[in-house]
Parts: sequence; structure tokens; C-alpha cells
Amino acid sequence: MNLLQKIYNSRKVLKQLLSNEWIVDDINELSLEELKIMYENSNDKAYLNSPCNITLQNKYIPSHKLHIIYYNFPELNRSGVKVNKTCCDKLTSMYKNDMDEEEDKIFEKEDSLLVIINEPVSESMEKSVESVYHAGQDTLTKSGLSKQIIGEMKENDFIMNQSYFRNIHMFHIDIITVNILNHTLVPLHEPIRKQDEIDKILQLTNSTEHQLPIILRTDNIAKLIRLCPGNICRINRNSQKCGEYTYFRICR
Repeated sequence: MNLLQKIYNSRKVLKQLLSNEWIVDDINELSLEELKIMYENSNDKAYLNSPCNITLQNKYIPSHKLHIIYYNFPELNRSGVKVNKTCCDKLTSMYKNDMDEEEDKIFEKEDSLLVIINEPVSESMEKSVESVYHAGQDTLTKSGLSKQIIGEMKENDFIMNQSYFRNIHMFHIDIITVNILNHTLVPLHEPIRKQDEIDKILQLTNSTEHQLPIILRTDNIAKLIRLCPGNICRINRNSQKCGEYTYFRICR
């Protein structure tokens, strides 16, 4: 599969994956030819300015944005430069803080990121991404969420923990050229984010958060459904012997 086809497929998959919580209308239904023209007409495909980049608005918290970044993608039919820790440094540098008025800072302090690269995510890169995530959480802990975000959550009865914001995941594009969540062998995974629903599950299972099995934030399935630490993942599995049964994992 060539690079353009991968980008084309990934846009369709992202639209499926994100439609529950994000307004996905900005992921335009482009033909391959239209996508090629858009891609080739850009003078800056690398880093943060790819023409394929998309910013989505949260359905329930309009001030919360998700930036989908096709990072460091090469010219068609050419190999790209290897992605390294500099990627995370660039992403961090684009976040505003409460005292920041610089125009080149394009991410609000609560904005989340989904970064797509054209190579497998190495163990060292995964660690760098996790460092960026935890540093971002430290920033939010110190500054607090904006009054606008808090007001929108209350107004729409969509109260999220801090970990929901400034959430960052990185994918190799090959992971999202097909929606593996639709595969018959992959059980249904559903993120449970609201605290009252989490409390009901803990009561149902007679467990504490520390007693539930763990799904790591870096697990591919967890990344696809954008799990945050403290979220519970409800998994519905079919068995020939037991029929359908449900179990739960907590994200760490």
C-alpha cells in the first residue's frame, strides 16, 4: 500500500474511531486524486504543517480541541527522515500557557493530540510521548482547567477528570489504515469516563480501582479508543461455552 493510500484509509478510520466524542465533519471525504493534489501542493509537509492535519472540536466540551497531526511525512515516492525525541520537543513548544500570548503557540493548554508518523513507534519514542503526557498533566495540575472548560462540562453534564485533557497518543500510520476494532476476533472495547459510571462498575464488581486488571495507556486498543488514566474499559467478549460475558480493565 503506497503512502497516499495509507493517508486516505487513515482518514476514514479516524472518522469512525472519533465520531462518538468529536465533531468529525472536518475530516472531508476526499477522493484519492483530491488528496494527492492537496498533499503535493503543500510546500511544507514536515513536522506540524502537513496539509493532512485536522483539528476537531469536542461534541460536549466545545473549547476542547483534538489536533490530528501527520508528523514528518515525506514527499510522495520518497523516504522520510526518522522521527526522534525532537518531535516531542516541538509538540511541547507549541502549547500556550496562562501567561503566553505568542501567536506561534497553536495549542491551548488543555488541547489533546493524536500524532501519526510514517514508521513504527519505537520504545524510546513511546517513553518520550509518555513523558510529554505526564509533564502536561503536571502543568494542568498547577494551573487548573480553564473556567470555560469547566463551565462547558457542567452545562452539558459531561464531567471529565483532568486526565481527559492534554491527552497525547502516537501511532504508526499502518495501525490505522484498517479499523481493527471491527475485526471479528477483537471484542468490543468501550471507554467508561464519567466518574458516576465508574463508581457503579466498582460497586457491581465489588472492587476498588486498585483491584481491577490493568490496560496500559500505551496499549494499541487503549490508544485507539483514547483511554486516559483512571478510565475503565468495558470489554464484551463472546465465547462458545459461556456466551457473551463482560469484564473490566482500568487504564494506567
